[in-house]
Amino acid sequence: MTKAKRLNPKWDTRRQLFLLSMNRCAFPNCTHNIIDQYGHFIGEICHIEAANEDGERFNPNQSNEARRHISNLLLMCPTHHKITNNVAIYDVNAIRKIKSDHENKAFDDASINELSNTFVDQEFGDVLIYPENLEGLQLSDHERNNATFFNDAITLISIIARIPCLTRSFYAHGLLRSSINDLSIGFDPRELETRLRIDANAVYHHAAILERHGLLSELDNEEYPRKLNYWFTTFDQEDNQIWLLQIIIKRFSNSPEILLDIFENLNFSHLER
Repeated sequence: MTKAKRLNPKWDTRRQLFLLSMNRCAFPNCTHNIIDQYGHFIGEICHIEAANEDGERFNPNQSNEARRHISNLLLMCPTHHKITNNVAIYDVNAIRKIKSDHENKAFDDASINELSNTFVDQEFGDVLIYPENLEGLQLSDHERNNATFFNDAITLISIIARIPCLTRSFYAHGLLRSSINDLSIGFDPRELETRLRIDANAVYHHAAILERHGLLSELDNEEYPRKLNYWFTTFDQEDNQIWLLQIIIKRFSNSPEILLDIFENLNFSHLER
């Protein structure tokens, strides 16, 4: 059986949860907002059956994907999330009823149309859980025995987590369509324009954010029009971080959905064994 790993819900799932919540805690008669007037997430994503083995109502027969599926999630305020940890009162059936009763009201609530047009920070509900190891990658003895390799990986993960979700997605797609030359990783933005059906302005927008965070170079157009490249940049002097990105690309080249999940939803647990 697959080891239980807490995976962040996908953005589409979180957005749907927000709409069905009507921006209210799901606990009966609670009027606590999930997102405040400034667009800050002040609620919590709650699992009906826990994401971790030591959590409430954990189901060992459930897959990691099922644990982060919308059917297993609801939004509550911090107070009621804590209250429902009392499994003697709030078992699986009780929490499912709370979710069902609350979300069914959304279909009769005209305000959901207003919520559909509301700006919501794409980071709401994101939880960055650092990997405990990198043994899910195909590491060599050199990387395992390198005292700074893991620490440099954690530093890079911390910086990537600071950028917006949509820009992380752009970053991940760039990795998927990149070419590797020694310790350089680059991609042609024109290929992303074609594959993702976005225009040059969208590419420039996300590239500018990545540049400001030190994750991407300025556009290299010295050999235009034959070659046009952005280069991934990192922060360490030993090149551990660029080497880590190369290992990730090679490891998940045949599983692009996992590579996208790693960066889009901050699910770095895929890097663990």
